[in-house]
Amino acid sequence: MIHSISENNKGGVKGTTLIECLVAIGVLSLGLGGVMTLNSNQLKMVRSTHEVYSADLSLQERVEKMRIGTWKQLSDPAYLRDTFFATRPSSADPIGSLVEEIIITAYPREDACTPLQVRRNADGSVRVLSQGTGLSEQRMAKAVLDLSWTGKDARARKLQSVAILSNGGLSRMNLPAFGQIASGVPSVSPTPVPVTTTATPTPVPTATPVITATPTPTPVPTPITIATPTPAPLPIPIPTPTPAPTNGNGNGNGKG
Repeated sequence: MIHSISENNKGGVKGTTLIECLVAIGVLSLGLGGVMTLNSNQLKMVRSTHEVYSADLSLQERVEKMRIGTWKQLSDPAYLRDTFFATRPSSADPIGSLVEEIIITAYPREDACTPLQVRRNADGSVRVLSQGTGLSEQRMAKAVLDLSWTGKDARARKLQSVAILSNGGLSRMNLPAFGQIASGVPSVSPTPVPVTTTATPTPVPTATPVITATPTPTPVPTPITIATPTPAPLPIPIPTPTPAPTNGNGNGNGKG
């Protein structure tokens, strides 16, 4: 009886161990699946960022090509079809199907003429959707350049750039905020006014006076004054009395 109970306990332990192993394998599978899903999403994000960066470079390439074009070229649908969209941008290699489209309208009034619209499809074919009649006579125009494609994640993407073009360059007279275009007055070329230029005589430079250095006088030595001794007064001579004449009798009276 005791032997049979021990055998039953062994069977229960084995069953519990098997269930724990299955649970551990399931948890590990969920963890690995989550890591793989996260890694796949990160790779999709990296590819999407790469596509957006390539599309941005392609758009800049088109804008620079449009910048060096003249007004006559950019208002000509044949030039946009045969030259501007002749080749695919060199930066668009990571993008699979890229559709480019440019729309040029009059500015600031879009209804002043027919818009010029040209599209380059993903297969490389170029179509002129609108001729842009009257665009070449305008003073300014607005160019909208669109790039659209389908990403690796099957999401539709689009990138756009807008530029203002001027016939003959930008100046104060053709900007919308200045001149006749802002006020609605037809643009008239101003008559040049002759400017009388008066020749201003060149002033003769004044000679700078030469300053002669004055020599510093040599100090004269102060003469030494020697005190002259005052002469002592001579003694006044005392007169000697003259003796009276005598008569010879010896009494000194002078009488005989």
